Amino acid sequence: MVRTKLQQRGPALALAVGLLAVPGVPTVVNSWLPERDWQTAESTDAMTLTSVEGTAVAIVAPDGWQVQNLGDQAILRGDGGAVFVQLYDLDGRDPGAVAARLMRSNRVVDVHTTLDGGRIATADGSLTGDTCVALTDHATGSCAYLSDGDVMLSVIVLGGTRESTPAIADVVAPFTRKQS
Repeated sequence: MVRTKLQQRGPALALAVGLLAVPGVPTVVNSWLPERDWQTAESTDAMTLTSVEGTAVAIVAPDGWQVQNLGDQAILRGDGGAVFVQLYDLDGRDPGAVAARLMRSNRVVDVHTTLDGGRIATADGSLTGDTCVALTDHATGSCAYLSDGDVMLSVIVLGGTRESTPAIADVVAPFTRKQS
């Protein structure tokens, strides 16, 4: 058997190092970024979520909960529970079809939701929609898909226990669709 000398050691080594280093790049970059700030909410504080087309919805967190306003989304956490709110423009699409699409996209991130036949509205009636049940590997809760014909508001409420999960009706009641 004749042994031949490897001719492409340099490029093979560079390729191997590159393949090992690429997955680490996001981790290194993320470590350089500042931690997102959580702010403590009071019931008089309203955050404004704004959709891509400029439609605004004011949301209010329970007293003492921590909040992050991410522009068209908000995360609220406290008392062992968490609330995830996302605002979408409907662009003339059917609210039921958009809700079905959001339920499918939530499954990708391991949040399983299914409509439970209930109806819900904000206290001022500016947003109305369907309620649903939400389930992950570590938490259960409820959810709602609210609309006014222009925007869709997805609200998912999760908690580790029944006591730590706020009622969906209490969460969405203070939300208000702002007029542009």
